Amino acid sequence: MCGIVGYLGDKSATEIVLEGLKRLEYRGYDSAGIAILDGSESLPKVHKCAGGIDRLIAKVAKHMPNGAIGIGHTRWATHGTPSEVNAHPHIDCSGRIAVVHNGIIENYRELKAYLESENHRFVSETDTEVIVHLIEQLYQDDFIAAVEQALRMLKGSFAVALISTHAPRTLIGARKDAPLVMGQASSDFFLASDIPALLPYTRDVMVLEDNQMVVISDKGVHIFDLHDGKSVNARYQRVSWSVEQAKKGGFKHFMEKEINECPKVIRDVLVGKVNENFEIAFEECPNIIEMLYKAKSVKFIASGTSYHASLVGKYLVEQVASVPAEAWIASEFRYNTPPLDSGTVAVFLSQSGETADTIACLRTAKSYGVGTVAVTNVVGSTLAREADAVLYLNAGPEISVASTKTFIGHLVVDIILALYLANRKGKLSGDQIRSSLRLIDRCIAAVGEVLQASEDIGRIAEKYSLAKTFLYLGRGLGLPIAMEGALKLKEISYIHAEAVAAGEIKHGPIALLDEFTPVVAVISDSRIIDKLHNNLQEVHSRHAPIIAFDSLGSQEIRRIARDYIQVPQVGDYWDIIPTSVALQIFAYRFARTLGRPIDKPRNLAKSVTVE
Repeated sequence: MCGIVGYLGDKSATEIVLEGLKRLEYRGYDSAGIAILDGSESLPKVHKCAGGIDRLIAKVAKHMPNGAIGIGHTRWATHGTPSEVNAHPHIDCSGRIAVVHNGIIENYRELKAYLESENHRFVSETDTEVIVHLIEQLYQDDFIAAVEQALRMLKGSFAVALISTHAPRTLIGARKDAPLVMGQASSDFFLASDIPALLPYTRDVMVLEDNQMVVISDKGVHIFDLHDGKSVNARYQRVSWSVEQAKKGGFKHFMEKEINECPKVIRDVLVGKVNENFEIAFEECPNIIEMLYKAKSVKFIASGTSYHASLVGKYLVEQVASVPAEAWIASEFRYNTPPLDSGTVAVFLSQSGETADTIACLRTAKSYGVGTVAVTNVVGSTLAREADAVLYLNAGPEISVASTKTFIGHLVVDIILALYLANRKGKLSGDQIRSSLRLIDRCIAAVGEVLQASEDIGRIAEKYSLAKTFLYLGRGLGLPIAMEGALKLKEISYIHAEAVAAGEIKHGPIALLDEFTPVVAVISDSRIIDKLHNNLQEVHSRHAPIIAFDSLGSQEIRRIARDYIQVPQVGDYWDIIPTSVALQIFAYRFARTLGRPIDKPRNLAKSVTVE
């Protein structure tokens, strides 16, 4: 995943593109670059460098290019190591065409071999560079036609933005299996790979569909389908996010800010799903009702953090509604498609709605005639547009690479889906549903109490700053919460953390234990508290320090734990939410103690839009 920004208007393209890249830095940060046209016959002014956007800004400040049209890019490397030569934009042999690209060109080797036989000179290791050389090869006095023809020859995924002296007041964008949005504010036009880049200028955006190309010029906007060339009407939608929501708001990191937004997210995710009488109404998505009513089984499909939320969904649907359920990692489901039939409902979880493997799985499920539900945070994302039904998290922009508040939003949706299915299947009455949903206020208050205890949790995290590995344990619902806690720690601290079912500890993991291996225990299921206590006794006897996150108030576990975090109890299945927030704080404070770049951990991107 990379960040793309494009601008055409009458203002300084350099300033606007750089500001947009700064807002998209979470999408790619191993190199960055811009290309600006000044409107004359001179070639695009290209500036790029390895490293983050601040290095690029410092470099550009010495030779600020003029011009009112430009493109920019922050890179997350796929083909080619992070370096200045591999940074985007890439230019053709003549230096007249510049392109930025997100995605993977799968047939770039064949295209490169052909272009080299035609005497094109390649300077980078990237797949992207074939695009500009291919356009150069195809150009015959019609730049737009050459771009269109070149894009049709590409296999794989792409979001691109292009400028050229062949059409000096024209900004071109196109997409296939990678996000690209367009915005307009009076005479200013914008392209970006994500909405936050546009928020200072407009909140009316158009999300390009797959295989669409947009040509923006002083004559206006022309959108057409790359397959058949037919024109497409621009359909703008209003984004509810504000510029302020995409700022840190006084917090040290976006991750800290977003953890602190969890109480609001719990409330906001209910909008359009639960009414004021604590009834599940799905007013935002009424077509989901019949789909769930007929459901004989549910398959949850996701990646990363969203997969851990899927495991929670599977557990709840089976335990609460007695409906068979499975949770699949999207990249595994994609190539090991299990039996699917009309009685299956497939639920796809993705913060961005642009995760490549998850989108491919949705398309597979639809080909089998399976009802599909997207649970995502981004309005108009690919997943949201292509699913039969969509439930939005309403969490606002999540900037930190490590997901926190959207994970909490996904957990709330999991509970709502399970309760609704339980009522439809006759397992829970309407009064029982309302009783559970009335715990939402208590849940929000419990998360608030956890946030107030951040300093206490932080002091415990700091005690273990020399640890090189952590073992996370959980049972029942606590297991996927432990898995997510371990993932958060490894993502932002670069410390190994492994989560296992507590009952499995004697089947291998116990060999890891010694006095230098902290064990994080997640205690959230009263049915098996005695079993979990026995598991932790075995940990204690191996002298491994136990850090307990306990929403049940177990005195037995408190006695053997080296450090004990009492998580406020909510009831029913809601306890996993304040526990999850406490684990997020623990990971955040641990990484902060180590001085890690928390919002932009190495090698990671906010959403993985390529396989």
